[in-house]
Amino acid sequence: MAADKRPMTYDIYVANMPLAITSDVLMQSFQRFGPISSVQICDGSKNNNKMGFVRFFNQQSMERALATPIHINSNKIICRVPNRTSGKSAQNGGGGFITLGRSTGSDDGLDSVSQTSSGPNDCQNEGPDQGGKVLRILVTHIESPTLFWAQRADEASVIEKVQASLSKLCSNMPFRRARPDMTKTYSTQFSLDQQWYRCQVFRYISENQTEVIYMDYGNREIVHNNKIVDLPDYLTQLKGLASKFCLHGVKSTDDPALIDLGIEKLSVFTDNSLLCAFVHEPSNGEIVSVDLKTADGIDVIEEMLKSKTCVPKEDKTRKPPSPSGGTLADMSHIQKLMEIKLNNDSGDAKNANQLDSLARENEKFRKERLSLEGVIGALQKETEATKQELKATQEKRVAENSEFLEKFRALVEQKHTVERELMWMSENTLAKTVGRVFAGIRSLTLLRIQCDAVASATDHLEEAITVATDSSFETSLNAEHLLLKIDTIRSRFQSLQADLLKASEGAEWPDAIELDQLIAERDTAKRELYSSLREFVVKFEDIDALASAVTRIEKILSTINSKYDSYLTSPMPNDLVAGDCFKEYITWKKLKREEVEISRQQTKSQHCLVLEGLKTLQDELLRRVSTVDLTEPVIPDLDQLLKDFETAVDNEIKLLNQKEDPSNTDIITKTLVSAIRALDGNLGAVRKLVEQRAQFDKESEQMSVWLTGAPDISQLQTTVKGIKRLKSKLRHRLVDLQDLEEDGANGVELKEINEDLDNIRELLQEQLALEDKQLEQLSHLAVRHFPELIVKHPEFGFRKVIDYNGILKSDYTLDLFHLRPLSDGDKRELHQSSCCGKPVLLKKYLIGANSRNDFLKRMKEYSQVSSSFLPQIMAVFFEMNEWQAVIVRPLYDISLARLVGREPNGDLQQISKAKIISGVLQGLSALHGADLVHGAVHPNNVLVDLARGCAVLSEYDFSKSPLQRTESSYVTTGGLKFLAPELESRSPASSDLVTASADMYNFGLLVLWLHSPFIAKVSADNVSELCHDSLDLDTTTLVTLLLHAQPESRPTVDKILAAGFFPPTDEGHDLPPPCDNTDVTDTCSEDKKVEEKMVSDGRDEDQIKSSAEEIPSVEEAVATKGREVDDNCENKETKPEVEACDGPEKPGDTLCESSSPARG
Repeated sequence: MAADKRPMTYDIYVANMPLAITSDVLMQSFQRFGPISSVQICDGSKNNNKMGFVRFFNQQSMERALATPIHINSNKIICRVPNRTSGKSAQNGGGGFITLGRSTGSDDGLDSVSQTSSGPNDCQNEGPDQGGKVLRILVTHIESPTLFWAQRADEASVIEKVQASLSKLCSNMPFRRARPDMTKTYSTQFSLDQQWYRCQVFRYISENQTEVIYMDYGNREIVHNNKIVDLPDYLTQLKGLASKFCLHGVKSTDDPALIDLGIEKLSVFTDNSLLCAFVHEPSNGEIVSVDLKTADGIDVIEEMLKSKTCVPKEDKTRKPPSPSGGTLADMSHIQKLMEIKLNNDSGDAKNANQLDSLARENEKFRKERLSLEGVIGALQKETEATKQELKATQEKRVAENSEFLEKFRALVEQKHTVERELMWMSENTLAKTVGRVFAGIRSLTLLRIQCDAVASATDHLEEAITVATDSSFETSLNAEHLLLKIDTIRSRFQSLQADLLKASEGAEWPDAIELDQLIAERDTAKRELYSSLREFVVKFEDIDALASAVTRIEKILSTINSKYDSYLTSPMPNDLVAGDCFKEYITWKKLKREEVEISRQQTKSQHCLVLEGLKTLQDELLRRVSTVDLTEPVIPDLDQLLKDFETAVDNEIKLLNQKEDPSNTDIITKTLVSAIRALDGNLGAVRKLVEQRAQFDKESEQMSVWLTGAPDISQLQTTVKGIKRLKSKLRHRLVDLQDLEEDGANGVELKEINEDLDNIRELLQEQLALEDKQLEQLSHLAVRHFPELIVKHPEFGFRKVIDYNGILKSDYTLDLFHLRPLSDGDKRELHQSSCCGKPVLLKKYLIGANSRNDFLKRMKEYSQVSSSFLPQIMAVFFEMNEWQAVIVRPLYDISLARLVGREPNGDLQQISKAKIISGVLQGLSALHGADLVHGAVHPNNVLVDLARGCAVLSEYDFSKSPLQRTESSYVTTGGLKFLAPELESRSPASSDLVTASADMYNFGLLVLWLHSPFIAKVSADNVSELCHDSLDLDTTTLVTLLLHAQPESRPTVDKILAAGFFPPTDEGHDLPPPCDNTDVTDTCSEDKKVEEKMVSDGRDEDQIKSSAEEIPSVEEAVATKGREVDDNCENKETKPEVEACDGPEKPGDTLCESSSPARG
């Protein structure tokens, strides 16, 4: 474009920038290399990234930027020096731009171009679209490898004047306010150099944006309408100074990568250089087709073809340019013309004379071409006449050949006819005819027996049609309106229940009036639902009739499926209309019966004629044997009679054999398929009806309990009061014990008060167990029937029972248990005690204020896994202002590590190794089935029950995440470390590697350690050797797979169980039953008697008080229990102490169980 006086810059082209890039980010990314003049960002060619330009003030900064790898976000930025005359134009994604002032490298570029184009040999009076002319052009914009815009060198002075006028006028012109007109010429500033250029509207983008084309350069850009100014007439009337050209005889490829490469290739030849363009006739009304050569004589089209960035046009061969339509035989004058134009810088007269001479030669060649064209026309006419003569001769010969073939075919047909007559005569002897007749009679007899059309008046298919179209049967199955009514009422009832549940979960509960209104609406919907369910049950009360209908349909389906099995092989469309098929079959069946009856009568008549003919022949033979009769005998034509009888039999066989007629097969098949589909639909409807009736009957029976009644919470209130009294008594007795200990009381007094405390704890535990049972029942009712209980009685904590399956206890404290430390003194967080007469283990965890929810979440996930091979959590409660969590679970005999450690040579004698491995495997199966990872599978976390001869996998640490549980990895006395190899790095990313595969690796180590307790290290090199020394072949194979270094290559627990390596043990059924931690929100079948017992049956307060009086007071219960204990102590020996267990194999190992049996 126009020359300007702005400072010299060193530009680099940047690409592959992210779509969210901004000018500030681009500026900051390149400022470290040196001072920047400006940056520009445009859309990339594929619209999935950005490109642009960075302009430095000095060359050193540009070179540093090009030598340094640059990343923005995750994109590696492509940087290079612009090497094409057509950089990507802003916002339109194609082509490029160039300013003439900068293309020559100095501000006087327009002058130099103008001087070199002022010679006499330039075509100054002819446009660029005139064929046979040579022009000097400067490419300004490239759209594709074969399409570009260029300015004529002889118009450089005009371009300079236009740009000077624009620079002077447009800065002071007012901007437009309205949308520009498509037919007018305007001026706007180009975004990359902020200079003014003439433009016209190319298309409207939006109300405020327009895509313009710079008419003096050919590139396009999207600009805002308020950035466009009007021009005076002398600038608008001047035509565009850039013309559109295409390379002659070639086209671009379809490969986008080659298109970009072609643009780059073309820009190499056209970069700031004057080109010699030989003009052909225009390709269309606007684009001029040219051959290009550089100043060095390089043919641009040939180079583009060599690079494969463009290809020749279809059905066209690129021909050398012909200046004025002359022949192509001699191209020397064309080459000379091109050379003269390329070297025409001085404008001397000698070159003009040479051009005139070449033009005269060209005219001579043109006349020669016209003469040759006339000769060629005459030859073409002669050739066409010869073709017509040959065609007539060929048609005559084809006709003669056809006549000969017809005669030959007639002779062949005569020969076949004679052969057939001879064969018929040989086969139609009397014996063969009689044989065929008897064979036909045998087939006909079988078909008459088998065919439904004759054997019975009504076939099985007709019976199926009758059942399928029975209107009374369909009416009895019509239950849609009742089902729709039930669904509507049920949806309303469930919606009201959901509102009540949502109210119980919210931070702010509704007021009493709102709640009562919601409950009343819910109760009304419940009664309506009950009534609709009973209506459905009563309507279809006759179960026997429904069962009979099912039996009848099943019998018919079985019969037609077996009898018509051969017809069911053909596929049938799904859009068969059953009614139409049934009507067609019945009509066809009626006609078929009539045809068969007529045919049978004909067969019978022919049969009688044959018998009469044979009788006549017999009589004639007998008469002529006994008497001499010379008259001509009257012999019937037996051949004809047998032939007629055979024909009648064959006709009846064809009628009875339905499969021989495709139309019969199609009718039967369509009817059969339609009947089966209809019967299947009826059968499904009847079965669904029976199931729905049973379901609705059961549901209505369950609802009847709670239609008028409400849950009775008086028993729970009584239990809560009793618990409060017992807790008060326990606190007082504990204070008494503390006072006695501080006063130094004797052993008798301490023993009495300790026995008293034990009795109170036992009573309190029983009451708490009763409270848990009552809370569980009422919570179940709250979820299923009465969500308002949660809102009306928040003091009972129904929401907590529901959320944590009843395991989280708010009434439990450590004072509730008589704590006895385990023999391992280091394990102060572990205590043994009893709960409701069963030995339990109490484990303490110190947790932070922010870790309480994580602890409860992990505990709840674990407690929802039900398995006999996992210790079940009985209770969880908090101490020390909820900084300490305590879990209660059953107590087991001993850990596997202790058991192996106390055996000589580590060889187990008391329990089978296979049972231990099987128990651990089934525990892992339960955890992995619930998508839980143990994270600490090792000998100290395997608990053994010696009495039952089995083992379970201990629970994991709920206060730690799976990755944290692997941090204190277990190490045996021999030095074997239970840690999967992928977790050795201990990086933050290791949390993603704590998977079920890590558990399986530790399980493989456990199996190997159990058979070789003194191994020190396991690696990929010695696994096979270690296994070979102590394991059988199958177990060796399994352990080798389990200890694979790649987690994905280790077998899962389900695959091991399915393969039968370690069969499940039966002893697991004798383990302490898991606590019933099923979610109370699940739908379960409640015992009706229990629910009825919970109903408030309208007892008055006196009856309730009298019932409460029957419950003994806490003091009486304690005294009674104390006397029972004293009596028992006098009659029983003192139990031995719990067997002491050794210390842990390594500090930080998990618990060691006592030897007390685990019960319950």
